[in-house]
Amino acid sequence: MKADRLLAIMLHLQNEGKITTKALAERLEVSDRTICRDMEALSAAGIPVYADRGPHGGWALSEGYRNRLTGMTQQELLSLLLAKPTVALVDLGVGADFESAFQKVLAASPESLRQYAGQLRDRIHIDGTAWHATIEKVPLLSVVKQAIWSCRKLAVEYPEPPSNNPDQAPLRNAPPGRTPDGRTIAAAYEGDGSRTAAALRTAGAFEGSAGGTCRVVEPLGLVAKRSIWYMVARAGADIVYYRVSRLIRAELLAETFERPDNFDLAHCWEQVTEQFLASRLYSRVQLKLREEFLPHLPPERRARMLRCSRRLPDGWLEAELEFRSPQAARAAVFALAPNVEVLGPPELRRELLDAAEAIIEQYGQKV
Repeated sequence: MKADRLLAIMLHLQNEGKITTKALAERLEVSDRTICRDMEALSAAGIPVYADRGPHGGWALSEGYRNRLTGMTQQELLSLLLAKPTVALVDLGVGADFESAFQKVLAASPESLRQYAGQLRDRIHIDGTAWHATIEKVPLLSVVKQAIWSCRKLAVEYPEPPSNNPDQAPLRNAPPGRTPDGRTIAAAYEGDGSRTAAALRTAGAFEGSAGGTCRVVEPLGLVAKRSIWYMVARAGADIVYYRVSRLIRAELLAETFERPDNFDLAHCWEQVTEQFLASRLYSRVQLKLREEFLPHLPPERRARMLRCSRRLPDGWLEAELEFRSPQAARAAVFALAPNVEVLGPPELRRELLDAAEAIIEQYGQKV
C-alpha cells in the first residue's frame, strides 16, 4: 500500500539521514519514478523532504525534523518477538539490553498488541541452535571490538595454518614475527608510543613465541557466523579474516588508521564466503550403494549426487557423488558400511582396505 510505503520512506530518512532514489527503490521494490512521486506526495503533505544534488546527493529531511508516527503492526511485532537474543549478542555484552529494549517497545504499544505479544510467546518458540552446536570461547573479542571502534591497529598472533585449510589461508603470506612487508613487528613500530616496540621486545610477545603467525592488521569489522566470530581486517593492500576464537594473542597498538570510506562489511563478507566455498577441496567418488541409506548420512558428511550411472537389482545403484573433502568421503563410506562399495578412485579403495586390515589385526585376536 502507498501509505505503508510513505511511512517506510520517512523511517528510512529519519534513521539513515541522506539516501538515494536508487537505494530506496531497491529496498521498497519499486521503480525510481515511483520513489520520486512518493517524495512529491510527502512534500505536498507538509513533510520537509528535499533533494540534495551531486555525486554524493540523495533525499533527506530538514535538520531536526522527527515524526513520531512509528506505531507497529501485528506482523512487525511478530518479527521482533521471534528475534530472540543470540549467542552473538551475549558475546557482545548486549543480550540483556535486547530484552530491555523490547520491553520498552512493548510498553509503548497499544493494549491489543501487548495481548497479542503474550499469545505469540505462548504459541511460537524458535530455537536457532544446532543439535550439536559448539559454543566457542572468545576471550579476545573485547580487544578486537575496541580496536574496531577506535580505529587502532592490532597486533595478532594466530596458529600456523595447515597447508590444506582454506579457513586460515590469508595468513600464509606473513612469516612468523613479521609484517606483510617483511619487517619484524618490533622494528615496524619503533617510536609509535605506548606498548609498541619496546614492550613487544621486552615481553617477547608476537615474535612467534607460541608457535603462531604474527601480523599487524587494521581491524574493520566483526562478523558472527551463527555463534562463530570472525574479524575482517586490512593487512597492507589485502583484506584478511581471522576466527576470533583461534587468536592466540591480540595487542591493541597506539597507532591509528583511516577507515576506508567505501568499505562495505556485508558485501566484503559475501565475497569472502564465495571465495572460501570455491577454494574447498571437493572430492568425487564412484560408489555402489543402497539408495535408501544416502539421506541417513550425518549432515557434516552429506554428499551431493552428481549422476546415477545405473540402477541395480535389490535397491542398489551405481552413482557418482561429490563430498566436501577426501576426509569427508572416507568418513561417509565408513558410516555407510556394509551398504556401500567404493568403485573409485583407486586410492580411496586402498585406504579403506588398509583401514579394514588394521581393524581386523587389532580386534581379530580378541574375539
